[in-house]
Amino acid sequence: MNKIEILKQKIIDDLSDIHDKDILEYIAERMEIHADVARSGKPYLFDTESGCYANDETIAAIEESMSGEGETLTDFDSLIKSLVDNPKDI
Repeated sequence: MNKIEILKQKIIDDLSDIHDKDILEYIAERMEIHADVARSGKPYLFDTESGCYANDETIAAIEESMSGEGETLTDFDSLIKSLVDNPKDI
């Protein structure tokens, strides 16, 4: 067995010990959501704290920053100026 087959078997073994229908339905629903995102072929980022995936706008911003494109902020004042129309209002 390769690593993927071992992992699949471990998941099956772990799930076979669960007898609560509600928990199994919840697990199936979450697995379906994750599988759909993975199959989409688009880059994705899962936030474990919120339980949500980053939206397309967030992914685009991350990719832009990783490529070195876009605005570069060098200090806190630059950040404030980029976020508000009139920094003196703060």
